[in-house]
Amino acid sequence: MGQVQVGILGCGMITQKWHLPTALANADVHVSALVDSNLRQASRLKDIHRLDCVVISDYRQAFENTDAIINALPNHLHAPVNMEALRAGVHVLCEKPWATNAADMRACCDVANETGLVLAAAAPWRWVEGRELFEMVFDAGLIGAIKGYRWQHGAAFDWPSSSNFYFSKAKAGGGVLIDEGIHFIDFLLTLFGPAKHVRYLDDNWGSGIEANASLIMEHEGRYGNVTGELCLSRTHRLENQFEVQCTEATIELDSRDPSVITICREIDGKPLEETLRLPQTRRDGRRNPFSLQLADFVASIRERRAPAVGGQDVVKTMELIDYCYAHAERIEEIWADVADSLPGLSR
Repeated sequence: MGQVQVGILGCGMITQKWHLPTALANADVHVSALVDSNLRQASRLKDIHRLDCVVISDYRQAFENTDAIINALPNHLHAPVNMEALRAGVHVLCEKPWATNAADMRACCDVANETGLVLAAAAPWRWVEGRELFEMVFDAGLIGAIKGYRWQHGAAFDWPSSSNFYFSKAKAGGGVLIDEGIHFIDFLLTLFGPAKHVRYLDDNWGSGIEANASLIMEHEGRYGNVTGELCLSRTHRLENQFEVQCTEATIELDSRDPSVITICREIDGKPLEETLRLPQTRRDGRRNPFSLQLADFVASIRERRAPAVGGQDVVKTMELIDYCYAHAERIEEIWADVADSLPGLSR
């Protein structure tokens, strides 16, 4: 089999920064089409990279001369376009969120099963070294029993989006939870197992999307019962750190560099930090999760097998996000209640 002909749908920043460079670096892939409603933007990418491909605005035309697509369109177009592509005989690697709700995700999986084609979910946090390192340390019993975790991830929103769909409930499906939190929720469910108890709070007053959110989960999995909190923000910087408290140590991972973990403990009353990394990371630098997931996608097409992260593998993540939005509580906002605490003032 020659190169897999891949069309990239959506030429926004995620494609410019990750999907297109990754595809061009893979010798088994030929980028056959760039699709975007903004033809000028797609043409610019073609010229910059000197590509031999078509530039089109109608994604359906891309199905004619491609084996597979990378779906990086706005969120609300993920599920319907995935199903159209699969029915047209085209394999799919879909950017997150893989749908805007679990029902649409399950529908995509049904079509993939009917057609026998590959539906892969882009989930780069499944491929980071830190996930493998956590499992190695937990399984080796180096840090005792797991007591709980806290993950903070946040900064003022500065993603250079080429459209405004991020701020539309109908187009995005939600705010910081489904956009960024989906990575970490999927990571946590994969590491600690299903969440049997969930409490979710955000700052959506009911007419828009959330910018700040807090998710408390109790998991039941291979490491027993583990409870933790995930805090997310699009308005201010948080610690951007994943911390797991254990009986004999604390393990830390920096969200900005998930290739290493740090074990913090005391020996003879003195603090000690041990940094762990995989040997190839030290030799070759951080591995590229986007490269790994694309290579697996291509291999799954050629070998006629399921991808490492298929659509069915992320349904539980989408179901949890659905549950959070359906059972959301208001996050505490002290400034909103200031009138109640000042004598002589009322709202």
